[in-house]
Amino acid sequence: PTKTQTPTVTPTTIPPNISLTKTTGGPTSGYTENGTNIPMTIMVCNSAGSVTANGVTVVDTVVNPLAWAQNGPNFSQWAVTVAGKSVTINPLNTSGLPITWVVSNLPGGTCVPINFNLVAYSFNPSDSCQVVSDHGTATWSGGGPATSNTISITIVCYTSTPTPSRTFTPS
Repeated sequence: PTKTQTPTVTPTTIPPNISLTKTTGGPTSGYTENGTNIPMTIMVCNSAGSVTANGVTVVDTVVNPLAWAQNGPNFSQWAVTVAGKSVTINPLNTSGLPITWVVSNLPGGTCVPINFNLVAYSFNPSDSCQVVSDHGTATWSGGGPATSNTISITIVCYTSTPTPSRTFTPS
């Protein structure tokens, strides 16, 4: 008898489909110097059906920052429950630019928010205002990047405080 070989079927790897949506909780202008918290959210979504996304690196970049500080929600790994699964968010850098996180175990068809604050301040009182553009990108092992929408924030870098004056009327 002749031996017939059965061909080996190589399964097709379906990658996650990562997208980012970036929002800010504050107005787009009117921020004053020295410690104005600007709440930001990066929504990381995986629309690839049942495919789980692991090791999604999310990088948030502030362009033209003029001396900013960034505060992440945590300085260590934290987890949230998404569609019954524990999704971990591991901040690699939340104290300098760019700010970076790694999202693991994100189920297909779901999203997870990364919430953080930008704290704006100016060292130079002569600056009047500054337009800052802020955007995020995401990559996963073997693919990417996905880019979020860009948010432009006008920062009022210096707000002069009027000096109170007294007027004396001689009696």
